[in-house]
Amino acid sequence: MPRWNGKIETGGTSPPLREHARKPSAVKKRLEELAREHECTLVEITWQRGSWIADVTFEDGDGARSLLEALEAADVRELLSTDEKEEEGAAQSY
Repeated sequence: MPRWNGKIETGGTSPPLREHARKPSAVKKRLEELAREHECTLVEITWQRGSWIADVTFEDGDGARSLLEALEAADVRELLSTDEKEEEGAAQSY
């Protein structure tokens, strides 16, 4: 199952989170709501100490990636499990 990760600003600049800025529990709840709307699941959210930047991971494919884009996330990337990485590595020729 594809997992997508990115960094979002939760201090008031991300439009979908603006009214929940600087309220970690409210941000998490809103991200869960947005995930359902995008047919994906919030897997994890962690905040950087001393800032309002959150590292978020969603799973379930295209909806996860499009949600991160809607949130104006930075450093968006797909994450792989150990098994997925093993398969990827076996398929690559060096």
